[in-house]
Amino acid sequence: METKNTWKTYNDEQLKAVDTFADEYRSFLDAGKRVARFLVSQAEYYGRPEDGGLCLTVRLTHQQLADFLGISRVAVSQCVRGLEKQGLMEKREGRFFLPNPAALREWSSPL
Repeated sequence: METKNTWKTYNDEQLKAVDTFADEYRSFLDAGKRVARFLVSQAEYYGRPEDGGLCLTVRLTHQQLADFLGISRVAVSQCVRGLEKQGLMEKREGRFFLPNPAALREWSSPL
């Protein structure tokens, strides 16, 4: 039986999709990075500029984040506390504020 190099049968667009999936899978292994990536993505779409960063315009509870990400509320709370201690995010009037979204995106990178 001839062994076929499967990767050569994919075009560039398909390989990019596989890479994206692999990145998401690696991120799946770390709840903190999943929380961070979600907050960055939401801030980019639903954030307003504030004090040099981005503040989400919607209020999200830890339970809502847990439900979106498929992790426990306790895990989300631990992740949020860790991100706050590192200065990567803070809560303002019940909303998530990202003082430096680029730094949080970099921190949450799966590699």
